[in-house]
Amino acid sequence: MSNLIQSFPIQLLILHLKKNHFLLLFWVILFLMVTFLLGERYGIPLLFLDPEYLGDVSFLSFFILGFAFGAFLMVWNVTSYILHAHHFPFLATLHRPFGVYSLNNSLIPIAFLIVYIIQLLVFQRDEGLLRFPVAALRLGGLFSGAIVFIALSMAYFFSTNKNIFQLLGLKGKEEPTAFDDSGPTWGSTTGHMEIRVATYLNHELRLKAARPVGHYPAALIFRVYRQHHMNALFIELTALLLIVVLGHLIDYPVFRIPAASSILLLFAIVIMVVGAVSYWLKGWKILVSIIGILLIDLIIGQNLLQYKNRAYGIGYAPTEQPYTLDRLQTLNGPAYTDKDKTNMLTILQNWRNKFPADTPPKMVFINCSGGGLRASMFVMDALQQADSITGGNLMEHTILMSGASGGMIAAAYYRELYYQSISDEAIRPYDAAYLNKISSDMLNALAYTSVVNDLFFPWKNYTYNDLNYRKDRGYIFEKALNENTDSVLHRPISYYAAAEQQATIPLLLFAPTIINDERRLFIGAQSYSFLGYPVNRRNDYSPPEVDGVDIHYLLEDMDVSNLLLTSAIRMSCTFPYILPNVHLPTTPEVELMDAGIRDNYGVDAAVRFADTFKEWIDRETSGVIMLNLRGLEQDVPIRTKISQGVLEKIFSPIGNLYLNWVEVQDYQNDFLLHHLHTRLDVPLEVISIAYQPSAGARRASLSFHLTNREKRDIMESASSTESREAYAHLAELLRTP
Repeated sequence: MSNLIQSFPIQLLILHLKKNHFLLLFWVILFLMVTFLLGERYGIPLLFLDPEYLGDVSFLSFFILGFAFGAFLMVWNVTSYILHAHHFPFLATLHRPFGVYSLNNSLIPIAFLIVYIIQLLVFQRDEGLLRFPVAALRLGGLFSGAIVFIALSMAYFFSTNKNIFQLLGLKGKEEPTAFDDSGPTWGSTTGHMEIRVATYLNHELRLKAARPVGHYPAALIFRVYRQHHMNALFIELTALLLIVVLGHLIDYPVFRIPAASSILLLFAIVIMVVGAVSYWLKGWKILVSIIGILLIDLIIGQNLLQYKNRAYGIGYAPTEQPYTLDRLQTLNGPAYTDKDKTNMLTILQNWRNKFPADTPPKMVFINCSGGGLRASMFVMDALQQADSITGGNLMEHTILMSGASGGMIAAAYYRELYYQSISDEAIRPYDAAYLNKISSDMLNALAYTSVVNDLFFPWKNYTYNDLNYRKDRGYIFEKALNENTDSVLHRPISYYAAAEQQATIPLLLFAPTIINDERRLFIGAQSYSFLGYPVNRRNDYSPPEVDGVDIHYLLEDMDVSNLLLTSAIRMSCTFPYILPNVHLPTTPEVELMDAGIRDNYGVDAAVRFADTFKEWIDRETSGVIMLNLRGLEQDVPIRTKISQGVLEKIFSPIGNLYLNWVEVQDYQNDFLLHHLHTRLDVPLEVISIAYQPSAGARRASLSFHLTNREKRDIMESASSTESREAYAHLAELLRTP
């Protein structure tokens, strides 16, 4: 038993458990990810179990993932070797010390691989619905990639690392006959914190007794380790330099590795940096690290070495527009709201003129929920089916499309296809090819750019309309979206102004959230100042606060009409950490985030619009239809376990608020719709079509990546019995005067 405990693999495991908590953290995270205990809501486990590369899950995608895992494993071993090899001086006498160290340091990686492989095979069988030979081929790709990287790394270390005998110019295992006795031997010194090892596994997987080194000069042993450490640090610095170079290649899809590979690459970078700092600073590492973090925070806080993401198309002139309470009141005052209402009444009349004068039509508001690509695909599928079943009448009757995040990607895309189909019969908006395009992966590009570009500093520029912007993950989001949709959305918002004015196409309204004060920024081809202030309460003794502002007025004289539609979409999709906050040229500077923070369903904006033009709607229409397309379930099951453990009790108040935030908005929206129902004289019909996972299926993730199984589940939900009944009811309402 004592020999087992004093074996090198067990001693390394004990050392990790006692001292290497930071290095162990990454393995813990990986274990939690692949077992669906961490990040399931956002689809992180699926990135490891079903990696996609260039639109396909294949041997190559698994090979790249394996290659990245090999890189992570080698960096983990190298860092561990740099920090702890001196505890095991017998290594200095071995022919391939780093190779032996890595082999004996494999208990944790092997345990992870066993769990990972089991999860991978089960997933590929149950979720991917693949035969075992195909799953085995993919598994072979994973191992092949890992072996290739490990073999290349070991070839470098074997050719550069030297042991005691090589440093003394001896061949083979010939023992030296004399040493420089001017210094102490390893055995006569103290303070080396040697960990006793009885046996170890050699490169032939044979159990060998550890060689005693007490008679070797301490300086010679440390000389061996210094030489090894310098080689390891050289390869780590080379790897970091390579990553910086890769940051200049984000525009090329071939370099956008699977997102899980980017996660492993990020882990490797963090381990390399922390390992290097720990090695060079030793006992000072914590103090110096804290001081370094404070200095970096101070530098960034002073706007040095800091870049700010911008919306493409807007002119960021030296003169910034004020963002103050007084100006908000002015921009939502009668001079602006009356003008916008007059303009909107013209649009409403043009919409009315499309229908027979003696037959008041139904007015439709399409409200699209957020929810990543899951919402994009579901909303797109629902729009295609609803418009098809109604014989194309849906878009004819729709006055406004609003919402948040992924749902608005689909709304913008479908509206563009519909617009093109008016003049080009070859464009068929119902074609399944468009559904495939809108659900194509964007996460690989985002994850890769975050690691090789944004993690350091975005140096490369992007030019649009003679204006320069930084290339970061905001840029790559728009680029990936354009690649997936054939660049049909790469237009300024003003491109649609005339078509909206003539009511040829529905209005499209984005409303990202202003982080500074949780107000909303209204973005569209038209101006919507009347949505930011309840006009009928303007003269009350206690008037309400302005809770929104139109971008055309906030950024006057800054070419807002040239704002790219893809940037407006991105501002509405700015989920924390995934996309950078957009900064606007105001004083104080406005930052924008996801529209879903305030209105994840678009219902609030639609109700405000209908309430504002209540009198016209009552006079000119036969009723209002609120069509809610939700990439989120309705009637989410009640959670029975809120807080059990101590940690859960500590974090549950905040966590529960976050988890139930969309439910809170649902409750508020029900009251808003009830308010509108009591205000309108014409009938109000609410039709909700919601994504619902198939029985026994895992809910599609909230991510910019979908697996094939998730896509099938979303399409099944959009075509379910409940959904088809909703489409039929919608068609009947539009046929009824």
